Amino acid sequence: MDTLTVIAQIASPIVSLIFIVVLGVGYYYLWKVSRATLDEMREERFSGGRPQVIVSDNYGRLPEVDVVVRNISTAPAMDISFEFSAPVEAPDGTVISELPYFNNGLQFLAPHGEITAYWGHLDALLPFLRKKGLDKGITVTINYRDLTGVAYKTHWNLNPFIYESRRFVEQRDLSNTLSQTNTLLRRLVDAV
Repeated sequence: MDTLTVIAQIASPIVSLIFIVVLGVGYYYLWKVSRATLDEMREERFSGGRPQVIVSDNYGRLPEVDVVVRNISTAPAMDISFEFSAPVEAPDGTVISELPYFNNGLQFLAPHGEITAYWGHLDALLPFLRKKGLDKGITVTINYRDLTGVAYKTHWNLNPFIYESRRFVEQRDLSNTLSQTNTLLRRLVDAV
């Protein structure tokens, strides 16, 4: 039993030391992870989060088509640049992709900020693009940064051909409806 006691007396401090080292490494790892998480949260709070800048063909006024740059996030975007796979040209000869904000880029785009440029009427735009061989659309690559300097790169496709052969309803606004209602009321009053 003396041998077992000696081994136990020798092993006890070694096991305790190993246990302390394992605990120390565990606490160090937890501290590093917590620190990284806190730093990331601090950066996100400072920058407002990750910006998301897109370029799309706006279909809200079909058959009129616009090219729209949007920051769809709650965070501002900085140093925005654009690269086009082909010039975005309108049937009237205007080269949308050479507008100053596309050509020179944007220094800043606010959260939910938007810049719109008229591209053309669908009836003229589609044959014009087809003649140029752009049936698959035009790819736009956007490079931008958030406020902390983190860089992002996204790709978007402008393709108004997805609206081809669609039926469009003329948009009605409230003033047109009120005018029609007033005309109807005048006719009723005149009839009485």
